[in-house]
Amino acid sequence: MKKLDAQGRRLLVAVLASVAVLCLSVGSAFAYYNIVTQEKNNVFTPSENIRARLVEPNWDAKEGLKLVPGKTVPKDPMIINTGEIAEYAAIRLTFLDYNGDVLPDGELLKLLQLLDITWSSAWKADPATITFVSGEAQSTVQPLVFYYQSILFPGQVSEPLFSSIRCRDESDGLTEAQLRWLQGVKIVDGSIEVDLDGIGYCSIKVEGAAVQAQGFANAAAAESALKNLFPTV
Repeated sequence: MKKLDAQGRRLLVAVLASVAVLCLSVGSAFAYYNIVTQEKNNVFTPSENIRARLVEPNWDAKEGLKLVPGKTVPKDPMIINTGEIAEYAAIRLTFLDYNGDVLPDGELLKLLQLLDITWSSAWKADPATITFVSGEAQSTVQPLVFYYQSILFPGQVSEPLFSSIRCRDESDGLTEAQLRWLQGVKIVDGSIEVDLDGIGYCSIKVEGAAVQAQGFANAAAAESALKNLFPTV
């Protein structure tokens, strides 16, 4: 059951950072060293000489809890190659509801269309999970996967997948009905009540994966291997 204070609810968006555990790719003609992420301590663990770290240098969890209409919150997930060999990398996002359950695809699409997220062109969206038209999300299937389009050489840092999240407001055409849906509230006989059909709160689970670049002709060739590294939701 969602909680509601006397002032009603504001949209809360908290973001969870995540990290890697050891994983070795097998079952194909070649065995590539790789690492995948879990929710833990925001640090990748090594597989031989391949290492990477998922970081968000400008993220402030307290600010994330203040994402009200019109406010922009810095949020910049990126991957650092802390290993000794060149890598390709991917990031996976999963949007969760108040209870930690995966948001239905329809609700996620509705949410994304009420947020301004500064997606980077340095990352390619997996069209099987999310498609964009003129920068707007047009379809979603959770979780969302993005592939970095350049090789990460030892010591290099990727461009952030995105750099900020902003909740739209009246200047963007946000309606009262959309605001209440975001807040997870409804007005009944003049009183504010919890609306279980609204959002009210969500979190974003961020996961990363990296695989050695050797053996792949380009970033596109590494996409399938990277996607398969993420644990099944």
